[in-house]
Amino acid sequence: MKKYGRVAKDIYELALKNYKLDIDKLTDEIIEANDLKYIYLFAKDVKGANIAKLEKIFEKRLNAKYIYWFAKNVKGANIHYLENLLVTTKSSKYIRAFAKNVHGVNLSLLEDAIIANKDKDAIYDFAYDVTGANVSKLEDGLIHCCIDEYSEFDGLLLYNFFSKIKGVNIDKLKDNISRIVKSDCELYYLLSINGIDKEKTMADMFLKKNFPNYRFFNFGKVCYSAK
Repeated sequence: MKKYGRVAKDIYELALKNYKLDIDKLTDEIIEANDLKYIYLFAKDVKGANIAKLEKIFEKRLNAKYIYWFAKNVKGANIHYLENLLVTTKSSKYIRAFAKNVHGVNLSLLEDAIIANKDKDAIYDFAYDVTGANVSKLEDGLIHCCIDEYSEFDGLLLYNFFSKIKGVNIDKLKDNISRIVKSDCELYYLLSINGIDKEKTMADMFLKKNFPNYRFFNFGKVCYSAK
């Protein structure tokens, strides 16, 4: 791709300087040059550029960063076409940025993509950052991710989610604590969440799972220790 870099830049700068040139021909030439940076700049800056033709480049060259920039900054970009390409990149970073900063997106599609990536931090960030996000769907996704795959940071992540995200349903977490908890640290954070009944939760834990090494002795301070 590098051999085309100078050609693409020259085409872009030529189109900016002289609007009397055949912009359709230059559009074809810059697509042939195959440089995503200048294809994006051409679409954004050149008057008369064929946006629909330019954005087709992403079918051949999936690039989450440039798909996002194209949708965000290019007037006339086909948002629904681009977001469907974006989710196939599985880039949680740009899927969240797309949902947050691009107008007219299909939030449900992007939420499904974030959950499907099984990126727990990204699910939290999406719920925290994106206006209008479906918190109920995202918390379901996060809980199931924590059940399916343990991380030492799950407890803190769930604590932040259910403490900082507006509109959460604490009952969903209550119903799944015994399936989530795989470490004492994780349990500590979950029992620290407002709305969690510590005594009842611990009683349920002992009934549903075998924790021979735990002795919970101070409910008020959420203290417990190994035997």
